Amino acid sequence: MGESRYSRADITFGIFLIGTGILFLLDTFGYLGFDFWSLLMRSWPLFLILLGMNIIFRGTKLWWITPLLLIIIFVGLLFPNPANPIYWHMVGRTGQQVEKSTETLGEEMTYDSEIEKLLVKFNVEAGGLDVKPLFPEEEGDKLYELNFEYGEMKPEIDYDYDSQDRLGRLSIYQQQRFELEEMDFINHAVLQLSDRLPHELKIESGAGHYELKLRDLEISSLDINSGVSDLEIYFGRYSSDVNISSGASDMTFYLPDEVGLKIDTENVVSSNNFADVDLEEVDPSTYLSKNFQEADEKITIEVASPASSIEVVFD
Repeated sequence: MGESRYSRADITFGIFLIGTGILFLLDTFGYLGFDFWSLLMRSWPLFLILLGMNIIFRGTKLWWITPLLLIIIFVGLLFPNPANPIYWHMVGRTGQQVEKSTETLGEEMTYDSEIEKLLVKFNVEAGGLDVKPLFPEEEGDKLYELNFEYGEMKPEIDYDYDSQDRLGRLSIYQQQRFELEEMDFINHAVLQLSDRLPHELKIESGAGHYELKLRDLEISSLDINSGVSDLEIYFGRYSSDVNISSGASDMTFYLPDEVGLKIDTENVVSSNNFADVDLEEVDPSTYLSKNFQEADEKITIEVASPASSIEVVFD
């Protein structure tokens, strides 16, 4: 009886480990529609109840109830259907979306010829970010213009000028929240930058969609640290150093034909089209365009992103 009891407990524990491991794996690859960590934090009383049931029933003929309940829960979490009560009671509200009010914060700064470079730090919650050029002849002589649509957490915008280094600093900060609720982020920022000076751009954000139209902008350095994301970057004819650290993401890089490209992928990439665009692998995980050595302008991209998809488009 003792041996059977322990083997039954092992079966339950094994099912728990396998189910949890599968959900963690899917969460890492960005295939889950919810935050698994938040779900675990919110559901710990349920797992305590299941643990107690396992202790009570493991020496009886009802030992199979606990592992069966675990299987039902894990399977239910994989199918986000409105008719699935397990998913909607544990993850979200039953087929009803709560309307969230939004506000838009606008900010702009007049262009100053004394400024030689603008450093932009964008540190916000998950959401969307569009970056594009601001042309003086079309929209006035501005250094930058920002329109930020947000929900509850109003972003803080700070600008200052270092006259000694002739450096402008723009900081866009939004307090990070950890809520044990479904993740429903509605942030969307549109940042326009003057095409008359170089920039350094640093982005810290959660999961979201990022469309960076940099064709007419000189971005000397670009640092992105994000969660699971959809990232599109349109590079111009300027040299740039790019560092990207993210969760499993879909990335597309658009570059002019004459620009040299170097890509370093530190982690496993699930798919890429490097061979299709004639990128040569010179070292493990390091790829160069054929014109990299002789190109006047070079773009270097370092990607640390597990199981991501990367596409390169020359045009």
